[in-house]
Amino acid sequence: MSNDVSSDARRGISIVVLGRRCPFTALPFERLLATGVEIRALILSSTAPMGNAVRLRRYRPSIGFGNVPDSIERTAGEHGVPLYEVRRPLGAQLRSVLEQHQPDLLVTACFPWRIPARIREVAHLGGANLHPSPLPQFRGPDPLFWAYRSGCRNWGTTVHMLGDAFDAGAILAQSGLLIPDEMPGDELERQAALLGSDLLLEVISRAGGEALHGSSQNETEASYQTWPNADQLIVDHSWTVQHVINFVIGVRPLGYEPLVDTASGMRVVESARLADREASGGEAWLDEQTVRMSFADGVIEFSVA
Repeated sequence: MSNDVSSDARRGISIVVLGRRCPFTALPFERLLATGVEIRALILSSTAPMGNAVRLRRYRPSIGFGNVPDSIERTAGEHGVPLYEVRRPLGAQLRSVLEQHQPDLLVTACFPWRIPARIREVAHLGGANLHPSPLPQFRGPDPLFWAYRSGCRNWGTTVHMLGDAFDAGAILAQSGLLIPDEMPGDELERQAALLGSDLLLEVISRAGGEALHGSSQNETEASYQTWPNADQLIVDHSWTVQHVINFVIGVRPLGYEPLVDTASGMRVVESARLADREASGGEAWLDEQTVRMSFADGVIEFSVA
């Protein structure tokens, strides 16, 4: 896949990026800037309970934001990209800001809320969302967790049109991604974001100021997973030992605490390793923080809290 965007595409397409303070927004944002795409504004979701629905954040190099040298705020400030924070509901104030910047295309990556049609229509090309799953499979807010939960190895990243339903718009670009054993979740997120950056560049290069066209998703193959609940954090004894190890290594960097159900109650798993390739019944405690438990094809030793 070519990473180059023609000079005509760079001159012809302007975008506004909407996302969160996370790598899945920051990496594509940085990549698009570095490749010469015109980004007219960056809009980040805010959970602040009070204040204006949309707030312009002024960049101050002497202070920075969050004292993180490579933060997305610093990147925006150093490139002169106006940074806004937005709260729900998304309404007239956000539309007004977008009308001020007049983007051709809205690009979302990890933006947590549905964008109404009256806001999407400000950009004449509409909106494109970067989603870290092989759509139409694994729609929803955190597909990377479900990659590890399901034990899926053949993964992917998708760029699709924004619509009225989450993650259901026409597919504009898609590429596969293999999840190797014992890949931490933050590394999978990084690889999905970088792959997604290439896909976004491909979409922008094809647009050329004209309407975007994609392929409708096959609803018979669609699946949707919401945020995991406590039960879905528990390792399953029907899993293989490799599935268990991949799950623990994968979801912890994503901010989850995997659980194991022991005779002494539910315990948080800090690490997991193969102890024996021969499965045996029951569980055995080596000390207060170490337990061995049997799974489908062997025994796992857990370090627990």
